[in-house]
Amino acid sequence: SLQVDGRIGFDAGWYTSTLCIVFALTPASVGQPRHIFLAHLWNMLVGLACREIPTTGDYGLPLMWVQALAVALGISGQAYIGNLHPPATGLSMIFASGPKWTWSTIVAVMLADTVVVIISMLYINLSERGQYPMYWVGLGWAGGGGTKGVVKSKVRSLRRSIAPASKQSHDGLRRRPLDGDQYKTSYGAISDLPV
Repeated sequence: SLQVDGRIGFDAGWYTSTLCIVFALTPASVGQPRHIFLAHLWNMLVGLACREIPTTGDYGLPLMWVQALAVALGISGQAYIGNLHPPATGLSMIFASGPKWTWSTIVAVMLADTVVVIISMLYINLSERGQYPMYWVGLGWAGGGGTKGVVKSKVRSLRRSIAPASKQSHDGLRRRPLDGDQYKTSYGAISDLPV
């Protein structure tokens, strides 16, 4: 159990699946920042709302039913608003389960989301082929290239300044077509080449 503060109980075991999605399924829509933030927030609010359903007394529902209702509402709400992030569904069940998950825990989860997104951007964008996020608030960038990132653009410009300006062919010959079957090289006509 991770203790952010003595007043905030926060078991972050469920968060490992979010990290798996961000780092292993980077281009997947379920791992983009919008989906992470909105799905986590939605499921936490659903869990808090379902916790208000009485679970004791003559008219109370069994806790298992309240948890199932919270998960069902969490999944269907994510699908309806178009922000699916499967690991977030566990939050609706956890928040519906016990009193230690409160409004202050929402702040801790949102801070954890922010830290994960920032570190993921820095780490994944340092790779030559990696790119994260692919889009932010549902808006992809032109050409499907996604967000370039400050770090990635700096690394690319540094690589370009180090690389040689031009590369010539290994034999030193530049061939260009003239008319039909004749070709000319940097030495002159093909017939002038030493045999």
